[in-house]
Amino acid sequence: MEFILKNGKGKEFIFPVNPEEVTISRQKGFETATILTFGEFDFPQGNKIKEISFSSFFPKEFDESYCKGSLDSHPKPQTAMNTLNEFLVSKTPLQFIITETAVNVPVFVASHQTTFRGGEQGDVYFDLTLRTWSEMKVAKTAGASGINKKPRADMKEKSK
Repeated sequence: MEFILKNGKGKEFIFPVNPEEVTISRQKGFETATILTFGEFDFPQGNKIKEISFSSFFPKEFDESYCKGSLDSHPKPQTAMNTLNEFLVSKTPLQFIITETAVNVPVFVASHQTTFRGGEQGDVYFDLTLRTWSEMKVAKTAGASGINKKPRADMKEKSK
């Protein structure tokens, strides 16, 4: 199983160490209204954006017992962090793939936190949150051509 982020220019980043767990958060949107003395009422508004979050680390030294890839392809922790920072500031969506699962979705990097731990010199730990992205599609309604076929009523006073 591999965790991969790809940008539209062909740059592919494979996380060198798989996280222990991945959390996918799904929520429904609600509009809450207070109706005088009757209290609050919720009106469903559709789904909210899914968030995918996980934690892992970038080891300084390659260890084939838990690292993906090879010694030659193993990124330095600072290089890997710079790549995630590039993805964080990107204004175009990335493709996030977890091989051997159904996860293959367009995302934005929403947050990226880094931790340096004493005693593990050179290793960089991180928490990453991705938000799924979908293109906004506006549907046209039947008969809405944008041209008003009836003339507008003239509301001006007529001079005598």
